[in-house]
Amino acid sequence: MAGTPTRRTAARRRLIDELKAERQKIKFTKKPFRTSYLVGRVVWRATKKLGERVITSRKRVLYPLLLVSLFCFWVKDTRGPHAAFVDECEVWIEWALWWLALGVASSIGFGSGMHTGLLFLFPHILKVCQTVERCGHADFDSRRNMWFQMAADELFACTVNPRVSASYLDIWFNVLPSCVVWGSGTSFGEIPPYWVSFLAAKAGKENKELSDITHVDVKDMDGIQRRVHEFKLWMISFMKKYGFFGLLAMASWPNAAFDLCGVCCGSFMMPFWIFITATTLGKGFVKAPVQGLVLSALFYKNSREQIIAFVSGWLPMSWEVDKTMNASINSMLQKVVSSSKLKEAATSAMSPSRLWGYLVTSLVAYFLLSCVEAIARLEQARLDMERVNADYPGREHLD
Repeated sequence: MAGTPTRRTAARRRLIDELKAERQKIKFTKKPFRTSYLVGRVVWRATKKLGERVITSRKRVLYPLLLVSLFCFWVKDTRGPHAAFVDECEVWIEWALWWLALGVASSIGFGSGMHTGLLFLFPHILKVCQTVERCGHADFDSRRNMWFQMAADELFACTVNPRVSASYLDIWFNVLPSCVVWGSGTSFGEIPPYWVSFLAAKAGKENKELSDITHVDVKDMDGIQRRVHEFKLWMISFMKKYGFFGLLAMASWPNAAFDLCGVCCGSFMMPFWIFITATTLGKGFVKAPVQGLVLSALFYKNSREQIIAFVSGWLPMSWEVDKTMNASINSMLQKVVSSSKLKEAATSAMSPSRLWGYLVTSLVAYFLLSCVEAIARLEQARLDMERVNADYPGREHLD
């Protein structure tokens, strides 16, 4: 294309701005056919790439997987001495899918999760504690509290030959598997922010989330807002400096800003397996088990009384610390019970859990739709990059 370098640069800049403005209009509500076409291109490339990998590794992966699947179907449809074992495996699979799905629903969508810890996991821990207080032991099966099979005020059945006493550690070991699987599910819910940011970084596009944080004007912020902003900046630099261990540290405590960690890791193009491993270890094997340990100690009457007596014994009696702590813990217990009843009311308003299922589906579908639209815009950015570089060669990416 003819023209001086200055004119060519200005023309290239104008074309980039025009294409960028057009990309912002790519939404299912405005351009459903164009959006579907762009998503179809991405899906086709990914499917083609996956097919090539499957073909090249069919002897190592595909054929053994098909044989295992056929064997599982045959075992399930054949009755015999193994039937009890197969039924037990099905229960474990249903239990794992339940808590894993709740964990994903809790963290998916840039802070728009459903707080399934308060709605499901914490009431489950309370239910286990109440059952221990009634039975005197923690040797019962608590897996039945899934897929809305139990009412909010229903307790687990006591087993025969109970132990004389139980400690809060026994309760913790009972709820620990649920905490680990639920916490691991919350780590899987962090994949969409990472994925979208990773694709944006791969396309050479500046991440808006990070740009808004790093270039924001702090003059109009109050003291608390400034501290929160400074914490976010520190967290970004911490993640860049320490990588895997930095992400593990950020995931190992109730970090309300952890969505930003996924955005950071995607923008820094951290490898996926490093991201998901560190996040799963932090959320599933550190944070959630510690939460279960603390809640088990607070919800179980004997350990709760010991904690209150220990703390109040070090402080003056006139402060009435025991009354204050009892009131605070009872208030927390009431919130957990109320959330459990609210969940049960939502699930019983329509026949079996239909209303709650609609709510879950709508929230997840909304975020998935936003992710799909982001992928479509990234694909359009790739096409725009090819057009700009063809018209104005010499530059490798969009500004």
